[in-house]
Amino acid sequence: ARRGSALPTLDEARAQAQKARRTLVLEFGAKWCQPCKEFERHVLSLPTVQKALAEVVFVRYDAEELPGQPAARLLKVIGYPTMVAVGQDGREIDRIEGFRGPRQFLEWLGRVSLDYESDESLLVRMNRDPNDAEALLVSGRRQSGRGQDAQAEATLTKAAAAAAGKNEAIGAAADRELRIVRLRRMLREAPRKEMAEHILAYPRSSNAEAAFRELT
Repeated sequence: ARRGSALPTLDEARAQAQKARRTLVLEFGAKWCQPCKEFERHVLSLPTVQKALAEVVFVRYDAEELPGQPAARLLKVIGYPTMVAVGQDGREIDRIEGFRGPRQFLEWLGRVSLDYESDESLLVRMNRDPNDAEALLVSGRRQSGRGQDAQAEATLTKAAAAAAGKNEAIGAAADRELRIVRLRRMLREAPRKEMAEHILAYPRSSNAEAAFRELT
């Protein structure tokens, strides 16, 4: 997509993405922005990146000209380049700020391209097919992002099982997210367990009160 007056407004871009049932990805830059030029030259020009961008609705805005300026102001863009991914329900899925190399950008695109649906739409998909690995993965990621680690662990476990032998990319993503959730829970719970064991072992020691404060 080119920057310029022929570009859609933000509302028009959202409507295009909704009609296509795809994630809307917006790039904000400026003519003077050197990292933006590097990103265009070394990342956007790659065939692998162009192929991935075909899976989303991609619009490039000059944040200092119409129609990009009001869109940048509404989305609180403060630096360039900034990429913002928007879902079907208007929520911001994620954003990245500053230059990213091809590998990082492709990983980000792969994640946000799956996350276009509303929670209600995902629920309908999972009710219709409890083994919809993609829907399970996206739902598990959202649960993890909300701090619902127990639910996320259960959902991502189902996603990994549903994808096994069928979709290696979804299976790998689910396994990675599952390990992150488990590691986060371990890092949160392990210190509490250690302090509780210390208090039980030395309930009358001078350190027991301090250990209790750390535990609580």
